[in-house]
Amino acid sequence: MQNMLIAILAYTKPLEEVDAILPKHRQYLQKLFDQKKLLVCGRLNPRTGGVIIAKNISREDFEKILKNDPFTKVSKHTIIEFTPSLYDGSINMSGHVFVVSEWLPKKNCEEELWKHFKSLMSTTLKNESGCIRAHATRQISHPGSPGKSKYKIVLLQEYIDVKAFDIHCSKKYVSKFFKKYVENEETSIVKEWTCRLFSEDG
Repeated sequence: MQNMLIAILAYTKPLEEVDAILPKHRQYLQKLFDQKKLLVCGRLNPRTGGVIIAKNISREDFEKILKNDPFTKVSKHTIIEFTPSLYDGSINMSGHVFVVSEWLPKKNCEEELWKHFKSLMSTTLKNESGCIRAHATRQISHPGSPGKSKYKIVLLQEYIDVKAFDIHCSKKYVSKFFKKYVENEETSIVKEWTCRLFSEDG
């Protein structure tokens, strides 16, 4: 299970100034809840600040979220990171989606396809905050794993949720790859492929 992130906000301005910005702060946070990036938030008692708990995002992304929050004008924050060991089973602590796609290149096209996939996985990881891992792999020989597959290349990806994978599929660099190297009969270098999604939630 990945670490969880909690931001403790401490007001640096009088409550009158805090209340003036509060509507914009709530509107900003609601968009993040809609994107499934936050788990819960609320004010401290007594009212000296607030708490924001992130959901399935990196510390870097959480820092960016806090930096862009309108509340930065009236508060400062501290991030606490911890690893959950016990939790209520009714709460979805993962939600991650694991994607396995297997690819059989056309004759004499394996190296070209491998090159494109290495570049595509690197681009995905660099540009998509919802992608946690993205690897292009090939099978290696091992005496304890004698099984073989007709597929020469396997892509292994992990996303924070299904929506993040949908966003990946809609990216221009992904659709461009499919149109040229999979769907177009004249330029295709893929003979056969398959894709499956998995979840830890069962």
